Amino acid sequence: MHVTDLKRLAKKYFHSFHFLMDILALLPFDLILLINKGISLSRFNRLAKCYRVWQFVQMTNVRTNYPNAFRILHIVVVCVVLFHWNAALYFKISLIYGIFTTDASAWEFNYLKNQDVWCVRCGQMLWAEIPEGHCSFNESGLGDPDIDRVNYLNEMVKYWENRSMLVSFSNFSKQYSLSFYWSSLTLTTSGQQPYPTAAMHNSLEIFDTIVGVSTMNIGRAEIQQLNDGIKFYMKYRNVSATMQKRVLDCINYIQRHAQIQDEGAVLGTIPPRLRGELAVHLHLENLRRIELFTECEPSLLYELVIRFTMKMFAPNDFLCRSGDLAKDMFVLKRGTLDVLSDNGEHYSRLTQGGIFGEMAILKPLGPLGKLLARRRYSLRSVGYSEVYLLSQEDALDVFSDYPATSLLLENNEIHLEDLAEKTKFNPFELSGTESVNEIFQLLKETLDTLDKELDTVYAN
Repeated sequence: MHVTDLKRLAKKYFHSFHFLMDILALLPFDLILLINKGISLSRFNRLAKCYRVWQFVQMTNVRTNYPNAFRILHIVVVCVVLFHWNAALYFKISLIYGIFTTDASAWEFNYLKNQDVWCVRCGQMLWAEIPEGHCSFNESGLGDPDIDRVNYLNEMVKYWENRSMLVSFSNFSKQYSLSFYWSSLTLTTSGQQPYPTAAMHNSLEIFDTIVGVSTMNIGRAEIQQLNDGIKFYMKYRNVSATMQKRVLDCINYIQRHAQIQDEGAVLGTIPPRLRGELAVHLHLENLRRIELFTECEPSLLYELVIRFTMKMFAPNDFLCRSGDLAKDMFVLKRGTLDVLSDNGEHYSRLTQGGIFGEMAILKPLGPLGKLLARRRYSLRSVGYSEVYLLSQEDALDVFSDYPATSLLLENNEIHLEDLAEKTKFNPFELSGTESVNEIFQLLKETLDTLDKELDTVYAN
C-alpha cells in the first residue's frame, strides 16, 4: 500500500531498524583520529549506512530499461569493493608473518614477487631510425641459446646496460597491485596461488572460497531473467505506464519478501506427513477460532488444513465481489483486507489471521443454501496480501468422510435459518452452485408441483 502521510511515514521510520543504523552511522567516532591517527577503523561505523546501496540496487534492477548494463556496473563495483577489502586483509596477515622474505613461492606478500620493470630504451625510437644491430645482441656462433646462454650472460648484461632503463614503482603500488591481484584470483576461486602455510592463511583461504561460491546464486539469476522478460514484454506490447508500475511494484515486493508463488511445488519435496504437520502449525489455530468448527474432531481439521492453497493479491485487487458465487473460504496470512458492502462502503477490516467466508465451504439445502450461494460482501486487498484459500469442493470432499460431523455442522447452521426466512426466495430458482443431481432433483420437484396444480385446476 502506497502511503504518503508524513506523520505515518515518520512514525514507521523512527520505529524501524533503519533509524538505528542511520544514528549509528552518524556517531562521530572519527574524532578519535584527532588523538591517534593510526586507529583508522574508528570510521567503520559509516558502513552502517550501506543498506541504502542495496535498496538502490534492488529498486534499479526492477525499474531500469537497461538491465544488462546496470548489472555489469553492479558486478564491477561489488568486485572492486570485495577485492579491495580482501586484499587489505591479505596484506595485514602478510605484515604479521613478514614481507621481506626472498622466497618467491611464499604465501605472504614479498617484494620479490613484484619487482621493478626494465625497459629497452631503443624501443622509444622508430625501427627505421635504429642502427642495424643496435637493439639486438648477436648470438650467432655462441651455441644453442636455450642451453649455452648462461656462458655469455655477462656479455649480454654489459651490452644491454646502456640500452635499457629501470621503471621504478613505489612500495605502495607494489603492495596494493599484488595484494589486489591475489585477492581477485582467490575470491573467484581461480587458484594459481602458493599453498597456505599457517592457520591464519587457511582461515582467509576458506573465507574467500565460501564468499566466491556463495555469489553463484542461480535462483537470483532466474528471478532477474524473469524480471527482464516481463519488462520487455510490457514494453513490446505498449502497456500503459500505470499498469507497468503496478506490475513492477509487485515484482519488487516478491523479491523483497522472497515470495513463493507455488507452495505446492516447494512442499512437494518433503514427506506427506511432515507436510501435514507444517500445515497444522500454520492454520489449525485459525480454524479452531471459527465458531462453526469449535466442536469438530482434530482429524477433520487436519484434513481441511492440508488442502489450503496460497494466493497473493496486489493492492486494490478484489478477492471476491458482492453477488459472486461463494465457493472459497479465505484466511489472511499477511497484509490487510477491506470488507465492502454492496454500494462500496467500508464495512470492516481483516488483519493477519482474519477469516472471511467460512460459510461458503458448506452447502446447506433449502432457503439457507440459496442465501449462502452468493457473496453478500466484497473483499478487497489494501496492500500486498498473502491469503490461504479452502475451496468448497475440497471441504465437501472431507465432510463426506465424517457424516457425524456433517450433522453437527448442519445443527450449527440453524441460527442462520431466521435470516434465510426473512429473505424471499423463489424455491425453483437456480443459485448457480447446484450439482447435476441437485438440478435433476429440482426439476422433479418442479414437475411434481405442476402436476398438483393441474390436478387442482381440473378438479375445480
